[in-house]
Amino acid sequence: MSKKKPRLTWHNAFYDAIRLELLDYRDSLDFNIEHQLSREPLRIDMVIIRKKEDVVIDKHIAEIFKKWNLIEYKSPDDSLSIADFHKGMAYAHLYCTPPEKADMGDLTVTFAITREPRELKHYLRETCHYTLTETWPGITVVTGGMMAIQIIERKKLSAGESFWLASLCAGLSRERWLAVIAEAKELPEGAPIDAYMSILVQVNGDMAEEVDMNGEAIMERVLMDRGVIAKWEARGKAEGRAERDRENAK
Repeated sequence: MSKKKPRLTWHNAFYDAIRLELLDYRDSLDFNIEHQLSREPLRIDMVIIRKKEDVVIDKHIAEIFKKWNLIEYKSPDDSLSIADFHKGMAYAHLYCTPPEKADMGDLTVTFAITREPRELKHYLRETCHYTLTETWPGITVVTGGMMAIQIIERKKLSAGESFWLASLCAGLSRERWLAVIAEAKELPEGAPIDAYMSILVQVNGDMAEEVDMNGEAIMERVLMDRGVIAKWEARGKAEGRAERDRENAK
């Protein structure tokens, strides 16, 4: 009987990635996960509330941010369809009604995805007559509607500018994996990293086992949960026994 694959919790990892990207501004922003929009089970993936209007957020992904910023995320296997876009915009309109009562002029909507939504982009240009402008690699601002909108495509993001989002994927190179570990090591205590590292270990298992972690406390907790450390220990013991056997055979 085949072993059931663990469920990949991309959304939790994405929430970590967004908060890591904006870590320097954590005192000026409130991050609300899966925010319920009504008495019914309608939830937006993330709402970022800007608490201090005078704070300049020097991050490309947040250039359009105003007071209320709604974010809808699609995991790597999902696409952003026309229907998904309208659903996200419906959430935004709901956020402008009680109990939230957000001002539509002070609200933004971000769609964060992996695949380029070509059909949606064509629809927005040709049917909705919106203007789409790629302000930075992987960041497309949509203007012409009632509120500020942007589409973030992870594959196109610059790792230098949006390291955590750009690295949230399977198939990481050894160099990128080592860079993630190095960056994680420098994070302040309490930074949101567990869900992020957990998904990376799940989808980059071979690389995680290959790279020597040198007992980093941040990684050890996650890798132990995934059983990777146990594999390393078993492999180390096996190599130790083999070395002893070779010595005894001399």
